[in-house]
Amino acid sequence: MKNRQKAMNGTIGRAALIAAVICAVALPTLAATRTVTNTVNGIAWQLQINTSTKTVAVGPMTGTPENVSDYAPGRAIAQSITGTLDIPEAFMVDGEKYTVNRIGNRAFIRCKPSAFIFPAGLGDIWNCAFYNCPNIAMLVFKGPTMSSPGEMQSYSTLVLKASGNNNLFGSASTIKRVLVGPNMKMDTSTKANFNVPSTTTDAVFLLPSTSENTTWDGANISGSNTRVLYYGVDATREAITFATADAAEIVAFLDFSLLVREYLGLDTRLSITNSVTMTEEQTTTLSTYGFDTLAHVKFEAKDAAQYANTVAAVPGAATLIADPAKLRGATLAVPAGRKVIVPIPNGGKYSPGGNGTLRLSREAR
Repeated sequence: MKNRQKAMNGTIGRAALIAAVICAVALPTLAATRTVTNTVNGIAWQLQINTSTKTVAVGPMTGTPENVSDYAPGRAIAQSITGTLDIPEAFMVDGEKYTVNRIGNRAFIRCKPSAFIFPAGLGDIWNCAFYNCPNIAMLVFKGPTMSSPGEMQSYSTLVLKASGNNNLFGSASTIKRVLVGPNMKMDTSTKANFNVPSTTTDAVFLLPSTSENTTWDGANISGSNTRVLYYGVDATREAITFATADAAEIVAFLDFSLLVREYLGLDTRLSITNSVTMTEEQTTTLSTYGFDTLAHVKFEAKDAAQYANTVAAVPGAATLIADPAKLRGATLAVPAGRKVIVPIPNGGKYSPGGNGTLRLSREAR
């Protein structure tokens, strides 16, 4: 009897040991991905974390981020969230850091934010992520920051797992502004999914285009009166450059100035130089400084007529600084509410009087 009990105990012990070994082997596989809710800034984010890669997909509560049938509508966050939604770069779960690299299927379907700010490490966006979002006006893809002047080699590649009516913007015809950071590349095989509904009007896209990153060139964006603008960043990160022959595009570009400063990490002096055809055979060079306030616009005009065209093209909030050498002897009209300054070589300046005109002498003083 004792021998039988010992045998049984030995069998049970071996079985328990084998089970323990199996669990020890299986647990990492079972626990590689799991769903969690993580509250950040008062928002209860619904996530799927990957404990092996230390990455997280925003949106899913069941199944996988790729399978649209596994999602309840708008499960990434509460559907009542409005305003700007800045998706965190990472989430802390059980003391571990998980970097956001994916937006799952239907993650924000029927959600109401007016703007989405995407983190630098984002790689994939899956079907229907923003489908039937009624208020989206702006999307910002920050991309990796440049850690030192001139460094442009640390890229993220955006892959859009979408097609047809399930493209990135879904049915969001309210889109007005889309800004993409200089270190964000587009997966060219999915570029067709970077598109807005044909019912969209007056949308403007500001996309990177440099010798190191041409993946956004030729983006085919639909919609009525949609403008696609391409920019570059200088080696010191102090200037963002943009070329156009369209005065309306300048105004559209200036609308991005605060976003460029806030979200792309270009936090030193920003400037832009453009060549714009104002009238036939008349070209005005505009250089805009102080994007944080749009305080000044410096320009050259060969005569008073070209000056007037420039005033009409530049946003009304800016102070105009005119080139005195090209305007000697001119009498310039100053529209109500505008400020115009003409520098004098000795350090002084002309400024308009109370009669709404600025009269320049024929000789620079």
